[in-house]
Amino acid sequence: MLKFASSSLSPPDLPLTNLVFSRIHQPDVLCYNLGVRAHSSVSRPLNSLSLYQSLLLQGLCPNEYTFCFLLDCCSRGLALQEGRQVHGQLKKHGLDAATFAGTSLIHMYGSCGAFQDALRAFDQMHHRSDISWAAIIDACINNGMSMDGLSLFYEVMSLGVDPNNAALVNILCACACACACACAERGGLFIGRQVDAHVAMRGLELNINKPC
Repeated sequence: MLKFASSSLSPPDLPLTNLVFSRIHQPDVLCYNLGVRAHSSVSRPLNSLSLYQSLLLQGLCPNEYTFCFLLDCCSRGLALQEGRQVHGQLKKHGLDAATFAGTSLIHMYGSCGAFQDALRAFDQMHHRSDISWAAIIDACINNGMSMDGLSLFYEVMSLGVDPNNAALVNILCACACACACACAERGGLFIGRQVDAHVAMRGLELNINKPC
């Protein structure tokens, strides 16, 4: 029932999630994770931090997903200070360089306008997935660094990593920004055509639902 209320519904039913959670005698880490995740889609995502404190008071050990969901809440709440605190907890548990948590860190810092922190989190990752690359490219573009995003796109392609849908959409937005600048118009148009050719060759359908 907790999983249904917190993650199967869209958006999650937070009152039902809280009610079900309160009736669990000894909630485990999975239960806390579901509760934290439910908060990431509501108007006050930072209320999830109280659940994390409760988890610690119960003597439980958070896992990588706990921190991913907490960082998602900080991203949605544009809460840089709280995000840094979660980052500190990640380091304490030795998870700051893990793939999923590292990607969540990049996304959080990028969303909160702390690009240099996002870049450091990216550089410290032991393994970078296509989602990690998409996150750092998005961080560049969201912080007005379109040409840096284009450079990263070249790098990810040279490494043989197949960029995912999100990365391709972000790059097309970066190309549009570059084309708006006379000094970068030709470069942005050239890369945009490369992306278009890549999409056509792979038979992909891009879900372009963000403003460029």
